[in-house]
Amino acid sequence: MGYLNVMRIEYATAKDDALLKYFFEQEIINGAIDYKVLRPAGFFAHSAQNYDETSVLKLTNEQNEIHGLVSINTRDALISEWSRLGWITDLRLSSNRKAIVYWFENFLEEIQKIKTEKHLDHLFTFINKTNIGTLNAFIRPRNLRPNLPRFHLISNFYRTSIFCKVPSLTIPLQSVRIRSLDMNNIEALANYLQKKKEGRLLAYRYSATLLKERLERWHNFTEENFLIAYDSKGNIVGCAAPWNAKETQQYHIVSYSDFYQSMQALLKIPSSMGLTKNLPSAGSTADFYFLTHLAADNPYIFHRLLSESLEFCKPEQYIIYSSFEGDHMMRPPKDFIHIKQKFGLYLVLNPEDNLPFSHLSQHLLPDFEVAFL
Repeated sequence: MGYLNVMRIEYATAKDDALLKYFFEQEIINGAIDYKVLRPAGFFAHSAQNYDETSVLKLTNEQNEIHGLVSINTRDALISEWSRLGWITDLRLSSNRKAIVYWFENFLEEIQKIKTEKHLDHLFTFINKTNIGTLNAFIRPRNLRPNLPRFHLISNFYRTSIFCKVPSLTIPLQSVRIRSLDMNNIEALANYLQKKKEGRLLAYRYSATLLKERLERWHNFTEENFLIAYDSKGNIVGCAAPWNAKETQQYHIVSYSDFYQSMQALLKIPSSMGLTKNLPSAGSTADFYFLTHLAADNPYIFHRLLSESLEFCKPEQYIIYSSFEGDHMMRPPKDFIHIKQKFGLYLVLNPEDNLPFSHLSQHLLPDFEVAFL
């Protein structure tokens, strides 16, 4: 029997957790920063905190050895009306050429089965634009395959890492008060987030119930993580919630491009003096906070929230958040030392599909939590 005939794509289950975790953690994600993603609490633990359901497809041979996997995570989101979405994440594929061929010949059919079975309206995914191999394979393949999904770019965004504020420049806004979340005020916070996010593409359905669920489901996430900005009248004018996800997902740095090596060398002396933080060393695990639930009434309040979030961190930690092209509010301020990695948010379509919501503005900003990329 030929090799291709004994390959199969099928659903993974909780019993496969250890094998999925091992295979997932072996692959290096190439780009400007080469890294591995680790799942210390098990393969499924991280996505279970954010999504209603996660379906995992695994590619195996007759010895039941895993050669590929992908997750399709489901949640409700707003696209002119409430829709059921599938988020394609965790794509890993072995270097075995025959396994790659089998995967590409069957990938579209398999994800369409899940879309039908789970009653999903649309499928989305994220691609690191510094990962040239992934871009060439999916976005700009040398040979167009009839059974390869079509990827429509919705928006470019940056995973922005903030290391410190330069002390001699702009003083953060002092006319707002920053307080942690009081559960008596959770309804007001939910209403504020709903107001700020309701016009965004893929917005969550913000409510006190959603925030309480996240406080229960997200590991190491409490009321103290919420930093809420109030004006002189007691109105909420901004918020951010730094979250360290290391209990369920970690990022092991393998190597840096020349640019990031230069940045690391540049930050070495000021970081040793306690003036800034540096990039983690190659071979170490990055220690940082994702800046979740981020919203602000103006750039000055956003600037203050960044400053407070850095104060929330330990000296060796830094913060990461997503900033979109065209979003002037969340653009990293000039007085913060930062680096940016470019990603693309894509709608995944059948080759023959028309764009389902072309009536929406191209400048409509998306809403999602970068912690669950």
